[in-house]
Amino acid sequence: VLQGIVVVSRPLPDPQPGDAPSLPAEVAASVQLGAGDHLPIGLLLLDSEGDVVFVNQMAVDLLGTDRDSLLDGFVPAGFAAVDQEEILAILHRLRAAPGRESFTAALLGDAPRLLSATFVSRAGEGTGGQVQFVVVTLEDVLEVYAAELAAARFVASQDAAMRAAASLVAKQGRTGPQDLWPLLARHAPE
Repeated sequence: VLQGIVVVSRPLPDPQPGDAPSLPAEVAASVQLGAGDHLPIGLLLLDSEGDVVFVNQMAVDLLGTDRDSLLDGFVPAGFAAVDQEEILAILHRLRAAPGRESFTAALLGDAPRLLSATFVSRAGEGTGGQVQFVVVTLEDVLEVYAAELAAARFVASQDAAMRAAASLVAKQGRTGPQDLWPLLARHAPE
């Protein structure tokens, strides 16, 4: 399971005559691939050569491109050159050997995003340890980072206020925390 998505699973037994009827193969394949378009994260599947074999709609939206462009080449032009190089280097390493890497990069353009990508490669059974695919999950973490920055700034401002109050209390010759609470209550944000 990769971030809530089953990528490699056990083989399912063939349905028995008493089981529910199975879907025709072409319908079953489109249902399985179509389910990926309902995921809340971007998902790409690359083969052992690094070619995109599946991309869901969320990945298309997050990367600000179209499905055909992603199928032609994974790394959109919206990334800075240094980030494009790093993404290609990660893919190269993970196609060479199974592993997991994460990377966060800004995607520039009309709707700038901060994308967090997790790359996971696995060796298939009976392949002698050869990587068969690389799964890439994408999430826009711009709002998360903005909230964390706001929280850090708030904590820093409260820390500065606390130090100033403690300094004032010390200058007035008071020493205990009981002397600090009334002063803090007067200056606390509402």
